[in-house]
Amino acid sequence: MNTLTYSSRFDSLLEGIQIIGFDWTYLYLNDVACRHSRFEKSEIVGKCMMDVYPGIERTELYERLKTCMQTRSSSKWESHFTYEDGEQRWFDLSVQADEAGLLILSIDITQHKLAEHEIAAQSNRFRALIEKGVDMKTLSEASGAILYASPSIFKLLGYETTGRNIFDLIHPDDIESFKESRKILIS
Repeated sequence: MNTLTYSSRFDSLLEGIQIIGFDWTYLYLNDVACRHSRFEKSEIVGKCMMDVYPGIERTELYERLKTCMQTRSSSKWESHFTYEDGEQRWFDLSVQADEAGLLILSIDITQHKLAEHEIAAQSNRFRALIEKGVDMKTLSEASGAILYASPSIFKLLGYETTGRNIFDLIHPDDIESFKESRKILIS
């Protein structure tokens, strides 16, 4: 198969593909890797990585690439990258030794990372709302095992309820109505 055939195959992939020579020269980038780099192929292929990204040799990314290059090993990690204009992106990188130097696969995971950060922020806001409130809240399994109890329960009862069974805290005469009102099924 000729280089043109490989190029058309690689350019149709969803992952970015870069091949970097032993002298840190970019030998190949597919279209996705060019979008990740924000360079045209003509601006990057044939150029040294340190010329394209001045100062990269002082980064953790470069150290990891250098280790893979020297030890001829593979590695996979998430990389946080800040462009010159301040935009930040996250990439899932998979690096492996190649006969020409290194082969780097990159997937832009920025939307996933932003969603993770938003979920964490929402979780922190919700936790603050529950933990700072005076309402007594519990989260329990259908079997009655208490998974979470708000701090106000400890303040009222004087003991920890997490890990206990909620039915142990309810008067025996009230258990049936409690089960009915909450439609808890006990197996």
